[in-house]
Amino acid sequence: MLSTDLQFGDGDGWVFISDQQKGLINAVNKWAPKVEHRMCARHIYANWRKKFTNKKYQKLFWRCAKSSSMNLFNYNMNKLREETPHRADAILRTDPEHWSRAWFKIGSFCDSVDNNMCECFNHWILKARFLPIISMLEGIRHQVMVRIHENRNKAERWTSLICPNTYKNLMTYVTASGFCHAISNGNKCYEVTY
Repeated sequence: MLSTDLQFGDGDGWVFISDQQKGLINAVNKWAPKVEHRMCARHIYANWRKKFTNKKYQKLFWRCAKSSSMNLFNYNMNKLREETPHRADAILRTDPEHWSRAWFKIGSFCDSVDNNMCECFNHWILKARFLPIISMLEGIRHQVMVRIHENRNKAERWTSLICPNTYKNLMTYVTASGFCHAISNGNKCYEVTY
């Protein structure tokens, strides 16, 4: 059994992300009561988009999914509601505590709202997955070695200590932080907003 192999006990500190399998919530709660169960926001969006085909609201959905606080989630949900009230109500029928970062537990060290990493890896090893087990593992090992070599060659061309893409993102956040300000409730409790 997976819980025995991974030795995670009651699941404290673990996060499981599923592709909106409703039956898994009850099973995981019974088997690991303290595990945090999330649903992949990409699957939530795909199901939402089946009913509402206009891609215009995609960015508003992802702002809600990636909101880091309840205030930010409510702000983004209100923006979505202003644009299209019935779409906002439809998305709230899927409990946001399972797909929005605003509800994620502090201390889980995982802020991912989708299971893209698994899906990307599965796609990356697609050819190897159809081989017998030993050949599959050898194929994956070979792909990983080639990737490490290619990335090492790219890193040798860097002109700074930080990866260029990460540096670019960091500078975007540094620029945005200049527009942030702290608000207080008067009881030594502050929140930073922009």
